[in-house]
Amino acid sequence: MTAPAPSEALQADPGFIPGRPLTSDLLQARAPVSLWPSKGRSWLLVIIMLVAYTSSFIDRQIMTLLVGPIRADLKISVTEFSLLVGLAFSLFYSMSGVPLAYLSDRYSRIRIIMIGIFTWSIMTMLCGFAGSFGPLFLARMGVGIGEAALAPAAYSLISDSFPPERRGRAMGVYSMGAYVGGGLALVIGGAVISMIEHAKPITLPLVGTLQAWQTTFFYVGLPGFLIVLALMFCREPARQGITNKPSLSVLFAFMRQQSAVFWTISIGSSLFGIAAIGYLVWMPSILIHQYGWSASKTGYIYGSILLIFSTSGSFCGGWIADILTQRGIKDGALRTLIGAILLAIPFAVSTPFMTSDIGVTVMLAALSFCFGLVQALPTTALHAVTPNECRSQITACYFVFGSIISQGIGPTLIASLTQYGFKDEMKLGLAVVVINAIMLPLAALILLSGRKAFCRSLDAIRH
Repeated sequence: MTAPAPSEALQADPGFIPGRPLTSDLLQARAPVSLWPSKGRSWLLVIIMLVAYTSSFIDRQIMTLLVGPIRADLKISVTEFSLLVGLAFSLFYSMSGVPLAYLSDRYSRIRIIMIGIFTWSIMTMLCGFAGSFGPLFLARMGVGIGEAALAPAAYSLISDSFPPERRGRAMGVYSMGAYVGGGLALVIGGAVISMIEHAKPITLPLVGTLQAWQTTFFYVGLPGFLIVLALMFCREPARQGITNKPSLSVLFAFMRQQSAVFWTISIGSSLFGIAAIGYLVWMPSILIHQYGWSASKTGYIYGSILLIFSTSGSFCGGWIADILTQRGIKDGALRTLIGAILLAIPFAVSTPFMTSDIGVTVMLAALSFCFGLVQALPTTALHAVTPNECRSQITACYFVFGSIISQGIGPTLIASLTQYGFKDEMKLGLAVVVINAIMLPLAALILLSGRKAFCRSLDAIRH
């Protein structure tokens, strides 16, 4: 006997009210078990999404350890470099996010992700051919456009593969890709720096002479094509709990009904992002200039910290949120998010003041774990109150706002405070501390202020 369609099952439910807008979590919570993909298929999709996210962050973050050779060869300032790692990427990542998410809510999410991966891989390779600030800025813009296709569609796929009480863990595994990619980027960058000391430039026909840092972009862009090939064999999960045709009207209706929840989570998480990305972008330079580490040592140690502590933090954050949810704490994801940010504050404001290599390494590991705890929680909380019909679009709106604030403003804010406020590049660590000391408490306060609205939204969904 075939399982009833979600709409039929709901209409048979005495709590169903015809015409009432329902979020997909209510629909999914009542959906027959047979409608969900098998655990094996669901986790395989998560792993492939994790690999894709990892690749995207390698392509995105590889520049953070190549500051020295890029600035030396292209003759650019620290502020210009901050624009390459910040605004060039985030502006076009943001501009492309919502249109691509709209397509993801209507058409094949896997195909859209494949096109995005192909695009950012090509543009990453073109970064290696740039011989000045302008072409490199344009290539970084292309990387942003390609990567905008991934997150909204991937989170939507995961939400349609796992019921709400198991979703946090899956989101946490996927979100590990940010730190796996960031860590691998630093490790790869460290190896490249070692190579630069001995490697000779490579001369290619029609291209000219390429330095070692330029060929790095070519190599890190290649794995994207293998991921596209793997996605060709994946089957897209059914969209669970669809009650309306995906449209902008559904999106706007949600934004009106849940504006308090959306904006508190988006603003709070974005302010946290300024702090976290500030560390991710500038900590390598702090370790090199303030502690006298070599670039290769920085890449190996900081990259390993991200790979071990940040990724375990990301998994634990989703795991804790799931445990709280299963125990009946309806706002478990939001509580975990606020707690993780508060836990990070003492480590964030003290790490650059450590006086020994061991001290800064231990503190950085603890901070990275705390930052990792946060990674999957904002989207997990948002998806708990978001209709499936606009889930990709809401995720994109969240990332648009967050990318502009955290990725676009964060690195440049710290660079500007160092260059124009303190007027001393050796005080980069102090600038990072000042920004973290302001942003992290403010982020926690804003999220805490939205907790009652979040709980009201969950209560409205379940009654």
